[in-house]
Amino acid sequence: MTTRLSAAFILAPFIVGGLLATGACAPGVTADSSLPNFTDTTQGSNLLYAINPNPPAGAPTAVALFDGASVRADQAFAYDFAVDIDSVGQAVIYPVSKLATSISNVRRIGMQIMAGPYSVVETAPRNGYAYDSTFHVPVGTILAIESSDPINCGTSITGSGFYSKLQVDSVNTIQRTVRLIFTVDRNCGFRSLIPTGVPGS
Repeated sequence: MTTRLSAAFILAPFIVGGLLATGACAPGVTADSSLPNFTDTTQGSNLLYAINPNPPAGAPTAVALFDGASVRADQAFAYDFAVDIDSVGQAVIYPVSKLATSISNVRRIGMQIMAGPYSVVETAPRNGYAYDSTFHVPVGTILAIESSDPINCGTSITGSGFYSKLQVDSVNTIQRTVRLIFTVDRNCGFRSLIPTGVPGS
């Protein structure tokens, strides 16, 4: 007696594998957020220095949002953006691609200006981002950020990137420093920007 498998049975593993590879969910499959959001500031030892003209040796000039870390913008390009100060005293936000070489494989960063007090912006937009573009940002301005992240989100079924927001809190043109407030949702594909706690969406 010959046992024959149905075409649906044979193809099922490949369909599931394809869904996982593309970040889609199979019908009836849901994924919940599990990591808590966090809000942080670049102050104290995390105070950011303008990348130009000559920041102090070893001083942080960039932010790696997923880790909530102020880091030095170096050739590892393991950060989302670096900061500078323009001629009129505004903060300049450079996505990592603006500092990388043309052959470097860096994450894509999208940003857009948001209206309203910082505390009111609780959900990142789905679209409307300007990708890999430099922003000149006055004090008090809020940016929503979409970060593609193949390292932390490369195997996620909910999305290939994560979302965050930041506000320029202050700029010191004498010391060439920038203080930011930022909130990060590390749950890949989720857009909640509540300040703390595990988000629901």
